[in-house]
Amino acid sequence: MYSLRRVVDFCDSWIPFGRSFKDPQAQMDRLKHFADEKGRDMQTISVSLFGARPDRDYLEHRRTAGIDRALFALPSDNTDSLLPLIDRFSQFI
Repeated sequence: MYSLRRVVDFCDSWIPFGRSFKDPQAQMDRLKHFADEKGRDMQTISVSLFGARPDRDYLEHRRTAGIDRALFALPSDNTDSLLPLIDRFSQFI
């Protein structure tokens, strides 16, 4: 709760972790509540989900809740390992 208040008070964006973002609508509603308390327009706060799962339903559920973008994690590895992952993730762009 404290971190969301700080986002509203001092930031133009929020980057929550995908693993701990189980109920995106509830989280976005809480952020909106704090923004409303401060008279801040939610359009001025972008939300990027870090460590998102590359799953269409998962991403759509988060987009519907108000998430602006999803960030996928890539391992530190060689090109042969990374290029197939990037190809897989590109379907979500």
